Amino acid sequence: MHGFVTVPARFLVEAEWALQMSHREYAELLGVSRRTIIRWQKRGGHVPTERMLTLEGALEAVSPSLATECRRLVSQDPTVPASDAIVDGILRAAATALGTSPEAVRPAVDAAFRAASSKGVSVQAVVLRLVPAG
Repeated sequence: MHGFVTVPARFLVEAEWALQMSHREYAELLGVSRRTIIRWQKRGGHVPTERMLTLEGALEAVSPSLATECRRLVSQDPTVPASDAIVDGILRAAATALGTSPEAVRPAVDAAFRAASSKGVSVQAVVLRLVPAG
């Protein structure tokens, strides 16, 4: 069971627009009421991670950039495991900072993820802001 992620109102509006859906269709896609969609689009909201994963799948075909932003938002949920690409980016950044190889820093990075997970903190959300994409 996943938790919730904080989603800005503008993202939810842009996603609906990109999908070319009515409030009713968008609400059905996300499995929430029309009233919830309207509230989220006015103020942002704490959206269940499962709903964001559904939205990511729908956005992938029509707006890869919004799908990427959706994945970034989902990464705020500490119950979602880090993707291989995120872990590789963390390893490369740590290795570069320490002047060593990614293999040499892997035990420390793994320990940091375990410690963060036990405290309910998302290391990947913090690292995504620090590690350049690519």
